[in-house]
Amino acid sequence: MKKSLLTLLIASSLALSACDDKAVQAQNTQLSQEISQKDQTITKLNSELTALKSEVEKLKAELKANQLAAADNLSAIFVKEQILFEKSVVGLLEDKEQLAELEKEITDKNSDDWKWQTQTPIEYQVSSLTTGIDWLDKLLIDQVFDYFSVAGSEGNPEVKIQNKQQLTSLLDKWVANAVEEAKAFRSIGQTFDLDLNFLHQKENMATFTLFSHTYAGGAHGVYSTNYIVVDLKNKKKISLDDLFTKDNQAKLKERLWESYEARSRDDNGQMHNTWVEKAEFRVPDNFYFSDTGIHFVYSVYELGSFAEGEIELDFMWQELNPLLNKAYQKELKESKFR
Repeated sequence: MKKSLLTLLIASSLALSACDDKAVQAQNTQLSQEISQKDQTITKLNSELTALKSEVEKLKAELKANQLAAADNLSAIFVKEQILFEKSVVGLLEDKEQLAELEKEITDKNSDDWKWQTQTPIEYQVSSLTTGIDWLDKLLIDQVFDYFSVAGSEGNPEVKIQNKQQLTSLLDKWVANAVEEAKAFRSIGQTFDLDLNFLHQKENMATFTLFSHTYAGGAHGVYSTNYIVVDLKNKKKISLDDLFTKDNQAKLKERLWESYEARSRDDNGQMHNTWVEKAEFRVPDNFYFSDTGIHFVYSVYELGSFAEGEIELDFMWQELNPLLNKAYQKELKESKFR
């Protein structure tokens, strides 16, 4: 009886052990399956992540390309006038001798003749432009300030205008001096105008003019037009040195002189004296671009009489391309200035 009971206990123990092993095996199998599923999920997610990263890189490249394209294809410039200085006063003649002479000629001091002889209209105005583009607005107003800046020389201090306050102070002195002159001398008027104007834009090239006119008596006033050609892509004013090396500027000077000399020939081909000698002739740093070529502008009286005005010497693009710096040959081509 005891042996049978012992045998039964051993058999039961073995049966329970076998059941436990099966449960563990089943659990291990389930865990292995779950691990395999998780590994597959991780592999799938890694694949999706790689695809997403690739898509992000493509989008970044597309964004950069669009930004570069936007930089190359600048939008149209819109300008607004900005008055920097404006003053209008009347200077009254106070010189007793001149007033006494006028009293002999004009008895009615309320007449227009009396006012015209004794009152000097004095008008000063300076204006710039705003475009809404910070760097361009600064470049343009600096051109206005530079107009009034003068390098120092013996007996004459340097004048450096860097802001509107300094400009106002300088022009207030000019107006005050004009009023003092009007007290001592009869004059029909004194005017000074300096205006910055927008001429045109050709893709990444914009051209402005700084036009000045001064009248202080006499048969006519004096005027000048300074051209400002701005490279919008590189954010700078284009200078003569940007376009031509020093050696090529010497070659350009010869071509300009030949063009100027040709103006002195009459219809029969006869050469007449030029207004200026070749030794005094120069290459101006005043020019502008057009669809046909480059136009070099000389000041009034520089190459001819006042009646001839500002003389321009023009060249087709194909004439100057061999002399232009390579960088601007490319820029000009891109801008369709050819």
